[in-house]
Amino acid sequence: MRSRLRRVILHPGLHKTGSSVVQYTLAASRGLLPRRCGFVPLSEIHRAAQPLLRAAWDNPGETEPRDALRACLRGLADSAARPEVLLSYEGMPGRPHTAYAEATHTVPILAEAFDGLDVRVLLDVKRQDRFFESLYLQHIQMGRDDRDFTPWFASVIAPKIDAGGFDWLKLVERFAGAFGADRVRVRLFLLPQIGAQAHVRRFLADIGHPTKSSFDIPQNTNQSYSAKALEIARAVNHLLEEGERKDLRLFLRRRFATPRYQKPVLLDDETRASIVADYAESNAELTRRFMHGSDAQEPWYAADA
Repeated sequence: MRSRLRRVILHPGLHKTGSSVVQYTLAASRGLLPRRCGFVPLSEIHRAAQPLLRAAWDNPGETEPRDALRACLRGLADSAARPEVLLSYEGMPGRPHTAYAEATHTVPILAEAFDGLDVRVLLDVKRQDRFFESLYLQHIQMGRDDRDFTPWFASVIAPKIDAGGFDWLKLVERFAGAFGADRVRVRLFLLPQIGAQAHVRRFLADIGHPTKSSFDIPQNTNQSYSAKALEIARAVNHLLEEGERKDLRLFLRRRFATPRYQKPVLLDDETRASIVADYAESNAELTRRFMHGSDAQEPWYAADA
């Protein structure tokens, strides 16, 4: 049967920019999108595509993983059986702790998967210093590490910064090169300032499907760890099995999340200022070329933003 698909909206994160709020809300409230626009739930994308993404990342020169991933992505889009489909998945560009080095290989595969279709790409970003802090808290939440922030940063993040990684402009340019600069839009991460409801409404408006419908934000969306949650998780994660770590994670999100409790202090002022300065010029160029509306007027890349 011939595919009805004509338009694809790709929302490839980035990580730690509120993607899960959008994904879980749309999965729970399908009526927020018009009938012509399908939505592939995160669980389906993760189940079908994640193993193939890993294979493509780990075997970049091999044809078989590339072909399998391309077919999977197109199959997921076609499965919605709509003229338009939204695919929201942070894993598309690669792994955050590698500074998305895998995007070199995976972005061209995305372009091949949706060749001949009207593809629009919407990426959300946050300033790099805040991204690093969020990534560390995620590693602790998931039980991937129990080190203090400083040694974790020195081993996981600093070498990639020194190698030119975490430059959002370079990453966005890969998408622009694959799909066209006029088809790529970058937005600021504003969820903490505007709240989850406004975050979802803003997303829908920016993909061309604004809504006035009422909806609830599911309780399983990620909540940020407070300083107390971080302290507890670092102390006991290594003592727990995987299932027990998940139970602890859910408990700490419910009981000790921000903004109810104080945020952890991770980067010192000097290191933060250095990071902001390192990326300021690139972030300013990213803003000029790929942001629109109020985002383009916001000096988010400045030290006092």
